[in-house]
Amino acid sequence: MSLNRENVIWQTEQGTWSIGFFEFEYPDHEDFDPEWDVEYDRSLFWWVSTGHADPDEAVEAYRAEHANPGDASTCIEWSADTGAKIARYEEMATAWQAEHARATAAMDLRPSRERYLYGSPATFKQRTARPLRIRARTHLK
Repeated sequence: MSLNRENVIWQTEQGTWSIGFFEFEYPDHEDFDPEWDVEYDRSLFWWVSTGHADPDEAVEAYRAEHANPGDASTCIEWSADTGAKIARYEEMATAWQAEHARATAAMDLRPSRERYLYGSPATFKQRTARPLRIRARTHLK
């Protein structure tokens, strides 16, 4: 099943293109459709990619990481009229990239076996509240 996810592609003042998918959550009712019944927070991004040569390259960056093709994007070219909206998207992208880098760094500090046991950064925070015990093995002959 392909899941619709709202996103925006924008051109920076420098001429590069970026794409951001808005943060979403599922409503709390029993007969919701996971494709269409989602609530978006348009002040946060769920996924971002920046610095592309054109809009198609931005879309391909998403498709390279996510099997779901998303949906048709809103595409905004930079101009004096769109500059304020694009500046807001740039701030949101910078915030997402900082949080993503922090979460990724925290996850990469774990031993490799642990990296695959815990899924999201939130789960990682819950699990690492306890100290990690490491047992050393000695091989005596």
